This record gives sequence, C-alpha cells and structure tokens, in this order.
Amino acid sequence: MRYAGMIFVLIASYAGGLRAQADDRAGSPSEVILVRGCSMAYERSTTIGSFVGHGPAASMLQDLAVRRGDRVKAGQILGHLFNRDMLAQQNSNEATVAGNKVLVQQREAELSLEKAKLLRLQNVDRRQALLISAQDMQIQQIQVKLAEFAVQKSVQDLRQSEADLGMTTAIIGVRSLTAPHDGVVVEVLQNPGESLSMAHPILRIIDTKHISVTGLLDARDSWRVREGMTVRIVPELGGGKLPIDRDVFPGTVVFVDREIDPETRTCKVVAAIPNEDELLRSGLDCRMEISLDSPAAKSPDTRAGEPPAAAREAVLPSDSSSTKRKDADDHSAGKSSTAGVAPAGGRPTTVTRRMSTR
Repeated sequence: MRYAGMIFVLIASYAGGLRAQADDRAGSPSEVILVRGCSMAYERSTTIGSFVGHGPAASMLQDLAVRRGDRVKAGQILGHLFNRDMLAQQNSNEATVAGNKVLVQQREAELSLEKAKLLRLQNVDRRQALLISAQDMQIQQIQVKLAEFAVQKSVQDLRQSEADLGMTTAIIGVRSLTAPHDGVVVEVLQNPGESLSMAHPILRIIDTKHISVTGLLDARDSWRVREGMTVRIVPELGGGKLPIDRDVFPGTVVFVDREIDPETRTCKVVAAIPNEDELLRSGLDCRMEISLDSPAAKSPDTRAGEPPAAAREAVLPSDSSSTKRKDADDHSAGKSSTAGVAPAGGRPTTVTRRMSTR
C-alpha cells in the first residue's frame, strides 16, 4: 500500500508538470489597457436643411417624402424646397436648346450652299469667265464669310442655352433634400408648406451601423496605443443591467490624440465599432479594452512604455562606448537585458507578455 501511494503521488506530480508545460506553451494572456468611462456615439449624424439663398427657395418646404423612423439609402430624395419656378425655367431652357440645335444645322446648310456657289464661279471655263466680273467673285466670297459667322453665332447661342439649362438643373438639385448616407430618420423639424429661414434645419439622419467610442487614455500609455490596434467594448450602465451587458463588441483604434491635457494628464482615444446588429446605441457608457498584442502593437519602431525612436535618440548620451562595452560584458557573462532595467534617460520600460509561438 505504501508503494502504491508513492506511485500515485509520482503520477500526479508528472501530470501536473505536463499541464504546467501545456499552459506555458499556450502562453500568457496578452496585456490589455483598460479605459473606463468611455462614451458611445453614432459615427455619422447629419442634419439636412435649407441652403442659404434668395427668393421662394429659401422660404418654404414644398414636400417631404419621409417620416421619423424611416430607413433611407444614400442618394435617396427625401423632399424638395420650393422649385416649381425652376422646373418651369428648366422646360423653357430645354426648348431653347432644342431650337438652337436646329438653327445650327440650318446655318451649316446655308454655309455649304454659299461655298458651292463660290466653287462654281471658280471652276467656270474661259468662255463663261468673260461674263463674270471680279465684283461678283468678291460678293460671293463675302457671302461665304457671312455664312461662317452665322454658324459661329448659332453655335455660341447653343452653348449659352446649354449652360443656362445646366445651371437650372443644378439649382433644382440643390433644392432637393438628398440623403448623404444610409441611416434612419430620427428627427423631422419642419412640415410641408411651412416657412423656412436661411440654412434652417429640416430633418436629421443617423447611421446606426457604425459606432464611435471615445475615451480618455492615461498619458503614460499614449505611446503604447496606436491606430489599428484591436479593442473590445463592454457596455456599462451604472446602477442597472442591460440586455447586452454580457456581450463584447470588437473594434479598432482609429485615432489617438497627440495633445495631452495638462490638468488631467490624459489624451483622447477613439475606436470604431461595427454595429451591424444595431445592439449598441448612442449615449451608452462603456469600457474599452485595448489589446497591446494586436498586429499594430508589433511595430519595431516603438517599444512598450517608451516614446518613439526619435524621442529615444534625443535622450541617449552622445558617447555610447561605455554602454556598448557594458552590453558586451553582460553578453559574455551569459546575462540578458530584462524588463525593469531603466534605459538611458532613467525611464523604466513596461513588461509586455506575448503569446508563445511554440
């Protein structure tokens, strides 16, 4: 029995060692920077209103094709400011363009006729040439020139009418309320027939598919966090529970402010979060977990806890021979540099544990 107990203890110790080796192979969890008190907002929230102009266009909402809660697509026509006057002007301009095109064709035909007459006078034989005076030849040449000028004038009139038509069409487009992006109409501030002032807001559209999360990052971590790092967002509600308080939403860092607030010693960090299921909503509080083990954190230019290379070079002493000699002595003695040793400048580094690739 005594030997059986010893064998059991040995087997248990061996199994524990194998489990510890497996855990070491799996690697320790990646280092995470936790930012609390973050706020959510929809990435795009657009207010659509009347443009600054003159006349009835800036004074009345003609029609509105959407209501609050309607989903819209980018480029969709949502309504119109008063544009009946410009629609009538557009019809008039289109008729003018069509008439000028016919006039150009008529002038070109007249020019061809005058050129044919001149060519006939130039190609007469000697007997008939005695009957044609030099004055008749000059008159025909002048007729050709006049026909050419008439063609140029008709072409110029056609271009002007087309420009007027293009301007009228552009004004009609400006007086149309168009959705700038996909989203949901959340506010309708005016009704058809109501008067409008210049640049008056009419409705507001939000893009519910994209969330922007903003937090305040400690100044000591501002060099460690970079754009492109992976984040996890966990919604929080003080004193209550949410249906999604156990859900985690992945995203990406899109902005790290370069200015540090001297009073709070923090800087702004912004992450973009996809919200295809529309579970997240603007106004919620959350915490942001920034993973330093993401691909953007593995850039060789910046070490964890240290400023960029340019800032590190600025604090290095000019004579680095003693440092190189010390590194050579440490290497020959079988030593290796470890985290916690203060680099040049007296600032300690931060240990970043990474997953083993074994």
